This record gives sequence, C-alpha cells and structure tokens, in this order.
Amino acid sequence: MKFDTANVIWTVVIVMLVAGFGIYTYRTFIAGEDVGIGDITKPTQEPFAGNIDIKTSETDFLGGAAHTSSNAILKFYTVEPVDSDAAGVVISSTAKNIYLPEKNKGKAWVSIHNEDDGYLIAKWMESIFKQNNPEIVEVMYRDLNNDNKKEMVARLDFSDILVSSGQDPEWTFIINWIDEDVASWSDDDPADQTGLGETSGTDFTITWKLSGITAEDGAVIGKLYFVTNDTREGNDIRLEDVKLYGGHTIMGKSSWANPVAISNGDYEAYYYAPTEYTDPFEGILVYRKTDASDSLFVDLSGKLYLETNNKITVDLYMELVGGDGTTTQVNDQVLLNEA
Repeated sequence: MKFDTANVIWTVVIVMLVAGFGIYTYRTFIAGEDVGIGDITKPTQEPFAGNIDIKTSETDFLGGAAHTSSNAILKFYTVEPVDSDAAGVVISSTAKNIYLPEKNKGKAWVSIHNEDDGYLIAKWMESIFKQNNPEIVEVMYRDLNNDNKKEMVARLDFSDILVSSGQDPEWTFIINWIDEDVASWSDDDPADQTGLGETSGTDFTITWKLSGITAEDGAVIGKLYFVTNDTREGNDIRLEDVKLYGGHTIMGKSSWANPVAISNGDYEAYYYAPTEYTDPFEGILVYRKTDASDSLFVDLSGKLYLETNNKITVDLYMELVGGDGTTTQVNDQVLLNEA
C-alpha cells in the first residue's frame, strides 16, 4: 500500500491548528485565563494584593492651578480608621510604596485632615470627588484626632486596579480645594426703618448685602442668627423667613421658613447653628466664581407688633469659619422704629 506523504503531513498540520485554536478559545473565553503575549496591561481577575505606589495631586477647584495645602494631613490605611488609634501612612505628591495585604480583598482607606487656609470640596460636592477618584466607594466623616473637627475618610476598592507584569501599580489621589477668604467681609449697613406706626402683625423685611470674597475663593458659614432687644418672641416682633442668595454660589441650606431654635430674655432666633459649628465640614460653603458678582444677600422677614414709642433693634450675626476652625464674625444692627 502506498501513502501520500504530502497529504498526511497537511492533515496533521490542520488537526494541530484546529486543536490549538480550540484550546486557546477555551482558556481565553471560558476559563478566563490570560494567554496574551508580553506585559499587556489589564484589570486583575482577583482583588488586588501586593505593593502599590500611592501619591496625591492637589488642585484649586475654581482656578485649576496646582494647590499647596497648608497643614493638611493626608493618610493611607490598610485597616479602617475609626478613632485616634488608627495607624496610617502619610502620603504626598511623592509616590510612596505601600503593601496592601491579600486579606483586605482590595479594600483600603484614606483620610484628609482639612488644611488651615481652605476647604476640601468633598463635603459639598461628593459626586465630583468620586468622579475624580473612581476607586472611592464610600465617604465618611470621623473625628480621628479628638479635636472636635472631623476628618474626611474614604473607603477604596482596588479590585480593578490596572497592573503590569514587572512593576507595581500606581494610584494618584486627586484632591480639590477652595481657598478661604473670611477676613475682609463687610455689609452694606442697611438703613433703619422709621415711622412704621403702631402695628399688629404687619410684615417687615430687612435685606443685608454682604461682600468681601476674592474671586475663586470661598468661606464657610458656621452659624447664622439674629438678636433683638425684645424680651420674648411675638411681643413686639416675630422673626420668620430667612433667605440667602446672590452672586456667591451657596452649597448647603439657603432658606428657612422659621428659626430652628429661639431663646427669650433678649429674644434671639437661630437659623443655622450646629453644635460643632467651628468644624468647617459642618457649615454652609459659599464661594465666588471668576465672573460672579461679590454679593451674598441675607433677607430676614417677620411680623411687627409695635405700640407707641416702640423701638426694636435687630442684629444680624454670621460666624464665618476658616479651614482651621477659627471664626470671624459679621455683625450689623438695624432699627425698627414706631415713630
């Protein structure tokens, strides 16, 4: 019997190619193995464990320029930080190589202690903060230093971090700040209101115009309240609505139908007054964009119950909180006179 050697060889070659392609297809698309060539970058199939280069990139949120924070403390953790016992690694713009253990299953944490002269936007614009750092899955606020000021704590997930063979992966923590400007605020000293006559539930409104924020800077309102010389609510005056508006962008509550708390003796009405009001993360952020007018209007409305010769004073008090928790007070008095 004769054999056609050429046909046999071609048959063997074709069988080997078909078998090889079948094995490749199985390993790649069914078993999920990496059968590529070289050090092609790809997401890990399991939560990342190993060494990772961590660094920060800080910018001004409004201007976009590089930002050098003043006394901010930035840390990275492989154990969740819950109190002052948390042991983190200080991170900066210089990459630091940190080991993430396998038991973490890709989880890690970062914290930021707010800087002295600005505000971390994460509290008021969390969606932007997460967009810049997609590894962040949860943002929390905890007092890690026992100083009555909270740190921002974020939980990270490195399950899909990109890795390349032969080198440690890198992660850059992007942080946006707004510079503070609280020192030069002033108001337009609205005129006293006289000749109001005797009243019985007559509506009144006082409008203050505040200014003093440099373009691309901001401030945090920690407390907003009003003090009168009346003895109790509804005797000669009742304070009701308050509204904030104007050229400044307001991040937080900006209107109240009634005060959240009052005190009598000297009748006082509080509209925004968190317990830890010197913590900038507890306040209302206002900032001025490049092309925005330098104006923040405060409208106070209420009712008057004036009798002959009644003179009621209304004082505006606004406590501005700096990044380090120091406060600056804005105050102005308006007279409401029956005569």
